[in-house]
Amino acid sequence: MRPLTIALLVPNHRVNLVVPEKSDIIRKSQVDEETGYIPVICVIARSKERDIKAAWESVKYAKRPRILVFTSTSDIHMKYKLKMTREEVVEITKSSIRFAKSLGFKDIEFGCEDSGRSDKDYICKVFEEAIKAGATTVAFADTVGINMPQEYGELVRYVKANTPGIDDAIFSVHCHNDLGVATANTIAVLF
Repeated sequence: MRPLTIALLVPNHRVNLVVPEKSDIIRKSQVDEETGYIPVICVIARSKERDIKAAWESVKYAKRPRILVFTSTSDIHMKYKLKMTREEVVEITKSSIRFAKSLGFKDIEFGCEDSGRSDKDYICKVFEEAIKAGATTVAFADTVGINMPQEYGELVRYVKANTPGIDDAIFSVHCHNDLGVATANTIAVLF
């Protein structure tokens, strides 16, 4: 069995851990006696049933399990990485979220990898379908770190304003720092 990357979400922090698949870390996620906070244990998976099933097996005993399922949505990634059409990516988005839900996940984040280079209207469609399928959070990712703050802020505002059902989900951003502007991009979406 290969190790899994698990994101431990605690107030104001996200810590990625690489743990053996059968680790007791999940069983030991206890309530913080001082604050009463129960940590969210998040596992990341590609939009593939075998990955989602392995993710469930690794966190099913957590008090608050979460999955972040992702797929690429830029034309270049769909063509060369996934070898899928836009329609196929929409279908895999819906089916992967439904599959995660069928296993027992209630907290499901869906991320569009390479959102920064994706067609903005297509992102709106993918997010709409993800939310309809059961995603509780949608993530807009500047995966290759090429967006500048003004551009990134405008893209995110457009997607938030033009995605049906967006108010039914948490909207998150995921910024890479390739050009040293990840913090600026994150702040740009707030204004």
